[in-house]
Amino acid sequence: MKIKLQSKIIVGNIIILGLSSIITMYLSINMLLINTDESIERNLLHVGEIVSHLPAVIEGLKESPDAGRIQGEIMTMLEEASDIDYIVVCNMEGIRYSHPNQELLGLPLVGGDDKQIRVSPESYISTAEGTLGLAIRAFVPVFAYDQKTQIGYVAVGTLRTSIRNAQRQLILSYVIYLFSGLIIGVIGAFVLARNIKKSLLGLEPDDLAKLYRENKGMMGALHEGVLAIDNKGKITLLNDSAKELLDLDDNSLGKDVETVLKNSRLPVVAKTGKAEYDQEQTVSGRVIITNRVPLMERGKSIGAIATFRDRTMVIQLAEQLTGVNQLVDSLRASTHEFMNKLHTILGLLELSEYESAKEFILEIQKKQQDLNKRLFNNFKDPVIAGLILGKVSAGKEQGVRMQVSPESHIGPIEDRDFSNTLVTIIGNLIDNAIESARNCPDREGCVEFLISQEEQEVYLEVRDNGTGISREHMELMFHRGFSTKETGSGMGLFLIKQEIEKRNGRIDVVSNEQSTVFSVWIKWGTEDDKSDGC
Repeated sequence: MKIKLQSKIIVGNIIILGLSSIITMYLSINMLLINTDESIERNLLHVGEIVSHLPAVIEGLKESPDAGRIQGEIMTMLEEASDIDYIVVCNMEGIRYSHPNQELLGLPLVGGDDKQIRVSPESYISTAEGTLGLAIRAFVPVFAYDQKTQIGYVAVGTLRTSIRNAQRQLILSYVIYLFSGLIIGVIGAFVLARNIKKSLLGLEPDDLAKLYRENKGMMGALHEGVLAIDNKGKITLLNDSAKELLDLDDNSLGKDVETVLKNSRLPVVAKTGKAEYDQEQTVSGRVIITNRVPLMERGKSIGAIATFRDRTMVIQLAEQLTGVNQLVDSLRASTHEFMNKLHTILGLLELSEYESAKEFILEIQKKQQDLNKRLFNNFKDPVIAGLILGKVSAGKEQGVRMQVSPESHIGPIEDRDFSNTLVTIIGNLIDNAIESARNCPDREGCVEFLISQEEQEVYLEVRDNGTGISREHMELMFHRGFSTKETGSGMGLFLIKQEIEKRNGRIDVVSNEQSTVFSVWIKWGTEDDKSDGC
């Protein structure tokens, strides 16, 4: 059952007022009780100081307890004192010289909290169970006239029952104030709810709020730009991606689309009611791919909406998904390394160092043959072998030594989609490892690579000796768009995680200040059967 807005406001205000009043009351009472306890303690100590300096007390402690001299003086003072239930004067053995119950004179003080005053002549506060009940007691030493010799002490107490009675009265007063405030708050909430209901023309906000949340969530989740106009050509909707792609801001809302985007064609689509799909156009120097659709209501066009995306980003994403850019980078690095070696040979020939040139060529040939032989013997798929060979060259180009584990092996791959998946994962992981190792100034950069095929599973391991990944970055590095590089797209690790999860694999990362290891397990062959659901 839906609760009406008016009821929500009234109930909400009651809850808020109730909670705030209870919290305020609790804090106020707590503070007042603390202050009350402190005030009582100060009062007890003050009275104890006065009693300890009375001549009748100092001289009376020289007599026997039943002399009554101290008892009479204290009882007179007790009648005039407020918030004090008893004043007891004792000698150094704890024998009472005064007490509200005269029959207890000459007997030891009860409670056991007077030991400290006998040992150390300093005033203090204590709570203990005495003859009259649980009480807060102040102990004050009594000195002879020379102010050096302690001859006894004074215990001034207030019973807890007296304090509780005062607290009950205080709490009762606060409860009355609380309910009075709640009644006033309910009346105010009722008046406020009626005014708000009237301002909304009697409509409940649930449906409006639902549409707003859905629209906002959808616009925020879209990486495509979205721009909508009404039947007058005014911009009514503009999400964040559209602002970035079209170089617009919030001030564009409400403006004529033709003044903002001269070739948007949205007014034409709104007028004709005919949609246009996958159209390329240039906006602010960017080539974007646009879909334009009319907004129809009861068969009549009320505006148009366009979704668009940067064509360059689409191409880059496609390349990353297929692994094309990884192969291109590998070929470029191999070509660059080959050209460097040709330049070296050319230089030796020009210097007439024919023997040195010959030795250099033979050395290169041997190293290359050894590497090629090992790679193509262990890597039966030429795409993967070519990729690794290119990454070895890329590492040399950047001053990083890349080692391929002798235990690495993988069979031929007939499924090109799976081959592209491995190219994406291997290429991005090795590139990141080379980048990390290259930026380590205090040691030679090194990247170790291992790939092995075990029945229906492929295991990958990429290790570098860079400076590691911080804990903060470890939590974010697989998020789309996150990158620590100034020119990075933040798509590499995101695509890796996506490809691995798509094939029910997993990836582990172990990193410290000396190295980082990425370990990947991925099912061999085609993807798992996909669900027919949406």
